[in-house]
Amino acid sequence: MAELEGTITERRRQTRNSIYQYLFYADTPRSKQDIVSDLSLSLPTVHQNLAELFEAGLIRRAGTAQSTGGRRAMRLTIDENARFAVGVSITESGLRFLAANLCMQEMAYKKTRRIPINEVENVGSLLSDELEMFLDEYGLNRDKLLGVGITLPGVIDIERDEIVFAPTLSLKDISLRGITQHLKYPTYVSNDAKSGGYAEWFTQPDQSSMAYLSIENGVGGAVLLKGAPYEGINSRSGEFGHMCV
Repeated sequence: MAELEGTITERRRQTRNSIYQYLFYADTPRSKQDIVSDLSLSLPTVHQNLAELFEAGLIRRAGTAQSTGGRRAMRLTIDENARFAVGVSITESGLRFLAANLCMQEMAYKKTRRIPINEVENVGSLLSDELEMFLDEYGLNRDKLLGVGITLPGVIDIERDEIVFAPTLSLKDISLRGITQHLKYPTYVSNDAKSGGYAEWFTQPDQSSMAYLSIENGVGGAVLLKGAPYEGINSRSGEFGHMCV
């Protein structure tokens, strides 16, 4: 599996991305001629970019179209298992891991034994060890791992790189690096309810704006406007957890 060339011009990168996005969002596999016609690109341009996506293992053949008298056109779609990501939920009673492919289909899921997180001396080290065990247990290829998303029930200040307050985890004014420093992969940390709202929106692309309410051991939520989380001035807008109703 080759990596995509990184030294191409921005225009070429945008063209390649547009072809991949076209195949990603298509309801059914598409032919090379469909791409030429629908994206108004030349055949040589489409051919070159498809060759690069094939070499990187990001797309695959998906049968042929019905013949109109000549050679049947090959149909193409993305390879949904070419890459995957892992989501980790940190709760007061332990960790939950979920691996999902490029189409957000579940590949593996695991919930750790009950671990009182507020009694763990080094949450970051525990998370790293459990993550490696999860990848090994389900035979997940680390070369295909895009990154790790970490969620927790608390107020997070990305600019200051810290967890401001997570009452159910007994964490306050803790550096995010303490959570991520042991991980060998790209990471992103976010509030659990905000992440849940964004994931819910992603499965319903026709809904450009929505409000999301999360009710688990605690209450949280998120507001998305035109497909982006509404953060507000203090990054806490849409947080339903401390509203008196």
